[in-house]
Amino acid sequence: MEKLTELEKVLIGYLKISKARAGVQATAFLLLREESQQMEMCEFLSKNETATEQQILDMARRIAG
Repeated sequence: MEKLTELEKVLIGYLKISKARAGVQATAFLLLREESQQMEMCEFLSKNETATEQQILDMARRIAG
């Protein structure tokens, strides 16, 4: 099993702070496989602390392409 990168750990932290349900957090995390995608999502979450679950999923899908 692969260890999480530091960036993946940061992304998980931001997703937890968002208060989104675990399923939403997992879906967003799994959609974002590239470091650049993970960084973009971290930036989004840091600027949008009150983002809804739908906004988080929409952004993750947009970033993932």
